[in-house]
Amino acid sequence: MSAPSRLTLSSLITTGELAGMMLGIAFTQSSAQSLPEACWTTRQQASDALFRKVMPGFFAVTGFSLVGATLGAEGKRRALLAAATVSFCGVLGGTVVLNVPINQRVASWTPGSAPENWMRDRDRWLQAHWLRTAFGAFAFVLIALSDRAPTSS
Repeated sequence: MSAPSRLTLSSLITTGELAGMMLGIAFTQSSAQSLPEACWTTRQQASDALFRKVMPGFFAVTGFSLVGATLGAEGKRRALLAAATVSFCGVLGGTVVLNVPINQRVASWTPGSAPENWMRDRDRWLQAHWLRTAFGAFAFVLIALSDRAPTSS
């Protein structure tokens, strides 16, 4: 298996794991919308503490794999992998611009004493998460399709 093929496979696996994980988080977060504030805040803080540790490395591996696979591909494969890379950038952008600032606010709350408008942050976080989940799933589909694409234009 050539280096570009290994990078495409790595991209497919890591992006698939990411999309699946984000979909699972979206469903569990949707279920958690009905929790009282103290429970929701505690849950969100605990989840965020874990993801702050693991996601930067996971994002880096996925991004480097995607860029390497794109640079090593040709023709329609390269175009599909480039589109997947752009879609993955949507995941990163949504995370950094939308979700992380909300996570930082929630981290400063004392469970049971969140601001009066805490539900606005809760709802915005979930909306932003669904958006980045869509970008992640789309990136995964594009990578999968790239395996079937011809190498010549």
